[in-house]
Amino acid sequence: MTTDQVPSVQVQTGSGVDPGAIDHALVQLRAVCAGHQVESVRARLTRTATPGGPSTVTGDATAVVRGRSVRVGGTGHCPRASIDQLCDRLAARLQALATPNRGSVTESTKARITRYSM
Repeated sequence: MTTDQVPSVQVQTGSGVDPGAIDHALVQLRAVCAGHQVESVRARLTRTATPGGPSTVTGDATAVVRGRSVRVGGTGHCPRASIDQLCDRLAARLQALATPNRGSVTESTKARITRYSM
């Protein structure tokens, strides 16, 4: 998949969440995925009520990036806040995955590992 293709995006809402939030979620998730090698995204929004406390909306998303699953979540007082937080976190994860040599051992790390393992 090239970075200019639009990934498949699916959004579900649970009980207590206005289905109108789906449109905002679709637009935001597609915008976040633009420019990245995302194959698909599945997201779900659910309302959680705490006894004696305010209800919150929890958003969970799983994006498939070059065959690897990336999961993020977000919470907010309303669906829009939850979606925005979820998209901010997904954008950060996608940017981190796009960074070259992420997770590789650098020369300075090798030197520290050697020094401390003696």
